[in-house]
Amino acid sequence: MSENKYIPHKFVVGEKFEAELTFDNPLRSQSTKFPGKVNIWYGVKQLINHVNGFNATESLDAMIQGLRLKKGDKIVIEKHQGDTFAYFTLNGKTKDEIISGSAYNEGNTNSTSSQPVMIENIQHDVSMDDKRRLDTLWEWYQEQTNKGEDVTTDDLPF
Repeated sequence: MSENKYIPHKFVVGEKFEAELTFDNPLRSQSTKFPGKVNIWYGVKQLINHVNGFNATESLDAMIQGLRLKKGDKIVIEKHQGDTFAYFTLNGKTKDEIISGSAYNEGNTNSTSSQPVMIENIQHDVSMDDKRRLDTLWEWYQEQTNKGEDVTTDDLPF
């Protein structure tokens, strides 16, 4: 198999996807299929079926980043079908549980190398809609990490 070949996992409602992250951060690139959108690729250790990563939604990416999961951390992702849309859980936690802080207080029991993040400057308002919560979390993440600089292929180890 070519080292540049991406073989993504296809998420199916009701099935758990267990993997180990192979990089600290995802590969981000502009979508050629959907202008203005960003592709978010997480590399994982190859399994028997030769899957070596997955494309994350912005919501799933925010969950992974919110828990500060890094290379070597084990993850369990499950896709669920709600009344009007599909959503993911990460290590048994919903997006709302991760953003509200309950997941931070319990810690990341599947992590081998990182501690859960404590978000101190974000006020949690129960009436805040999901988009605003994700935007707030994303702004905080940008401030804490690369100060808004884009990751390029020169920054990646492969």
